[in-house]
Amino acid sequence: MFKVLLFTDAREDAICIVDHNLSEAEARACCRALREQGLPAFIQKQKGRHRSAGAEACAACFREIEKLAKE
Repeated sequence: MFKVLLFTDAREDAICIVDHNLSEAEARACCRALREQGLPAFIQKQKGRHRSAGAEACAACFREIEKLAKE
């Protein structure tokens, strides 16, 4: 299962997508690195591999995160 890495920005009331299509190990390592920098990072499961190369412009990531936020 693929993972998407996110962090929240409470000041801006926003969620930033950092990376996607990560393995479990890649996601944990990246999340740990962001948390060490003081960023509130977390990992979310993806429904499947996203075709977009860049997470910051990935429409599938945004749709999944918007759906999660509404739940």
